[in-house]
Amino acid sequence: MKFTTSRENLLGLIDHAEGVIERRNTIPILSHFIFSADSGELRVTTSDLDTVVINRLQDVAIDTEGKIAIPAATFTAILRKLPANNQVIVSVDAGKAKIQSGRTRCQLPTLPADQLPIFERPQGSPVQISTQAFNRALKMVRHSMSTEETRYYLNGVFLEIRDSELLAVSTDGHRLSVAKICDVDFDQPDAILPRKPVNHLIKILAEFEGHIGVVIDNNKIDFQLGDLIISSKLIDGTFPDYRRVIPSQTPVEILVCPRTLGQAIDRVSVVSYEKTKAIVFDADGSTIKLEMKSPDMGTALEEVGAQVSGPIRAGYNSRYLKEILDCYSECETVRIALNGPSDPAIISPPGTGSDRSIIMPMRID
Repeated sequence: MKFTTSRENLLGLIDHAEGVIERRNTIPILSHFIFSADSGELRVTTSDLDTVVINRLQDVAIDTEGKIAIPAATFTAILRKLPANNQVIVSVDAGKAKIQSGRTRCQLPTLPADQLPIFERPQGSPVQISTQAFNRALKMVRHSMSTEETRYYLNGVFLEIRDSELLAVSTDGHRLSVAKICDVDFDQPDAILPRKPVNHLIKILAEFEGHIGVVIDNNKIDFQLGDLIISSKLIDGTFPDYRRVIPSQTPVEILVCPRTLGQAIDRVSVVSYEKTKAIVFDADGSTIKLEMKSPDMGTALEEVGAQVSGPIRAGYNSRYLKEILDCYSECETVRIALNGPSDPAIISPPGTGSDRSIIMPMRID
């Protein structure tokens, strides 16, 4: 195999592919780029057995077709240290990958490309979803994904169609996030997208405009973004009926600026090293009083202006509350709806849309 292209083309090719490679692998082939040169294009494939990324490049001169696995970390490091706009020649001979660029010559060990296990991608016609809308929704719910292995079915984002809306949902049992992706006129099976492809998609979707093609079949999901393909296994489990935890009666309503409240929580939380420390949320009249106490660090108080329909005093995890408010930072106000200090609070932007977050209360003194 032998091909020639620019340093920038190669970096662009591998940039989105290297994100699924684990730093430590017990299976050597999983730490390699699988390069395939044929039919006038260069492809790179990476995998962790659960997720596969394939990227294509047409702006390449292929002298000899072939397929080979090259160590990803070393190959990437070499490319990044080469001068900008250099042409790069990659060839394979006697089991070694030779990289030439200017006066630089490198030789790397290789593995047979067929050592990578075959990943059967889902088949079907893709439905088209706005990349901007999909990225926004994933950002709004990713902080609520669980990391507990015992409840593996919560370790991702639940995608469902309900009332002609495609929704993204996540929960860790302490908080719940729901975000509308878009209105739909198609049917797709429900799916639980694992944490890793969720985070990978968030990193790359901002770079793409237009639409992303999505196929769900045989407990797998396929994302198609031009020359880039991300294919992943889905979590094989049943997502709980999250609507059961959303309060139906919320007599107390608070309207407040999310940025102002979030910044105040950030300042008050300085007196506690404990990530799960409850912040006292005392609202009445036109003020929310925030308070946090720590035996070792002291006490912090701050007041925030708000519209409060009735008095309420409750405790919430300060980090969870801040992360939810950050999701709505572009809104001028958010609505915080409560039934009582021992019930979940609903935080949502103005209007009657599907976007909302639920946070469970904590016991306070």
